[in-house]
Amino acid sequence: MTQSHTCPLCGYRFTDSAMSACATCPLNAGCKLICCPNCGYQQPDLKTSRLARWLGRWFKTERPQAPVVACELSAICTLAECDPHQPACIRAFRPGISAPRRESLNAFGLLPGRPVMVLQQSPLTVVQVGAAELALETDLASLIEVDRGPAASDPTSLSED
Repeated sequence: MTQSHTCPLCGYRFTDSAMSACATCPLNAGCKLICCPNCGYQQPDLKTSRLARWLGRWFKTERPQAPVVACELSAICTLAECDPHQPACIRAFRPGISAPRRESLNAFGLLPGRPVMVLQQSPLTVVQVGAAELALETDLASLIEVDRGPAASDPTSLSED
């Protein structure tokens, strides 16, 4: 039975049969890792690794969900709802983003309190963070809350690193 996997780092979707590098690995028989064929990111297989399941239950934290406010009534919205060429400031990540995906977004500079500029919305949401431009899927952009208030409208703060 082949399982479908999605890489939390790059978002690539693949099946067990696509992990061809695992077939040549000498540790293949007892390996409990899932390796992305696109970027090489390795993560434990939660379905076969008892240790990973136990650690996941032990360190699982419930975070309070931020209130959802419509953009028409407030300056708070998501990246997917911002207009192109509109400055914004990252406010929070909604609970639907996994921890590894949140870490990769943080590595690219998407941090709470960081100013961003939405460059386009179609076909993907493209944002400028400092000197970098990132393309985000619409469902991921809808899980990132931003503030479109006066504090976010300072275009000089986008060039700071």
